[in-house]
Amino acid sequence: MTDVNRKLPSEPGVYYVRPSSNLDEPPTYELQSQVTQAELASLVSCVSVIDETNGSAYSNNQGLLNNIWSQSPAVIGGAVDNRRGFRTAFPYRSFYLLDPGGPNNINLPAGWSSDAYAYGPIGVNRDNGNTGSRSDWFSICNFQSLPFGTIVSIWIDISGSMTLATVQASYNYFLQRCADAGIEIVLSLSASGERYIEGHIQYLPPSANFTASDAAGNTTNIQVIAGDPVTLNWVVFGDVTNLEVTPGVLSPTSDVNQFVKTVTVNPTSDTTYTLSAQGPAGLTSRTITIDVLVPPTISLNSSAGDTIIVGQCTTISWEVFGDANTISWTTGDISNTNLDSSEQVCPVDTFTYCAVASGPGGVSPETCITIYVKQPPTASITVPAVVDYGQDFSIEYDTQFADSSITITPTYTYLDGSTAVGATINRTPATSAELGDPDTDTVRTG
Repeated sequence: MTDVNRKLPSEPGVYYVRPSSNLDEPPTYELQSQVTQAELASLVSCVSVIDETNGSAYSNNQGLLNNIWSQSPAVIGGAVDNRRGFRTAFPYRSFYLLDPGGPNNINLPAGWSSDAYAYGPIGVNRDNGNTGSRSDWFSICNFQSLPFGTIVSIWIDISGSMTLATVQASYNYFLQRCADAGIEIVLSLSASGERYIEGHIQYLPPSANFTASDAAGNTTNIQVIAGDPVTLNWVVFGDVTNLEVTPGVLSPTSDVNQFVKTVTVNPTSDTTYTLSAQGPAGLTSRTITIDVLVPPTISLNSSAGDTIIVGQCTTISWEVFGDANTISWTTGDISNTNLDSSEQVCPVDTFTYCAVASGPGGVSPETCITIYVKQPPTASITVPAVVDYGQDFSIEYDTQFADSSITITPTYTYLDGSTAVGATINRTPATSAELGDPDTDTVRTG
């Protein structure tokens, strides 16, 4: 993306440019909450380069000259000879009159001297293609302070003693400086009787200054984390009847208050924002692409589920999502650092395996999976070898890892050799079948 923000004020907001009536002072930026069509039109400049109007239709007919400048209603476009009312049609457009022929040779409309946006005639050199003699039209018109994307309509008289070659070096330098500053040029060369106003009485194609900046103020190669704010700024130039900014920023509108604007967006994926401005003279578009980094996350799975019997194995598989380039294991004996892979593990006790992923999108939360390892149950029991009938006695037992049920069923053998099965005794099972959780109990019965 081209660095265009250098031409605009650094403070976020809505701006338009008000040209200065003093040629030694650059235009100023004014912060506005609303703009009008006339104020927006002041961002377009017109330049005419002419050495004289002697003997032309202007010098013979002041009334015609006045009508061409300020007739109401204006007539825009069509044949040059039929156009009327420049200032009526475009009341805030700056008009610079550059004179390479010397003073007092150009006829002016009656309202020229009192017009705050009309400058000149300003004397410039006849360089005849000699760069050492050129005039810097760009600086003379204070264009160094115009925003990137500004439109300039320039008309050059080639009707007689003056040709393009008369000011070729100055003209070439003007084109170069405008290109370097991102100023768009609409150019006419004319041999139509030195009519230096009519060529500008036309709708100009739209142009736009469309910029973006992140929270740190970066305006080029912007990378943000998904959901972080990005500021979009735009100023639309020229004659615009419809403006749209996609995706989802600005619906199609003809409201001039939307033509100069600052908005905040929060993209969650790579997004190209497109500004489209349309008017009677055509369509222009500008694009800005924001590289959005997705914070990494990890998915962990076990092929055997979350529980195995000691001596068994399971395969832990993982997948990393988002913008990450490394994975590291914070617990467990896994050394595989491929972003999407798997590894067999055979823990002898319950164990939790944890990993984090990192990269341009940041560091993931620590993601864990616990494999519960159950031990085979064990039991021992101690009872007296002989007891008298009716005498109470104690049964002692130890169990480990019996987390489902514990039952004791006594069988009595009498002296005559007969046997009887006593009532089953149910005991509370262990809380788990994992190492470190034995369960021992003593029962007395008779």
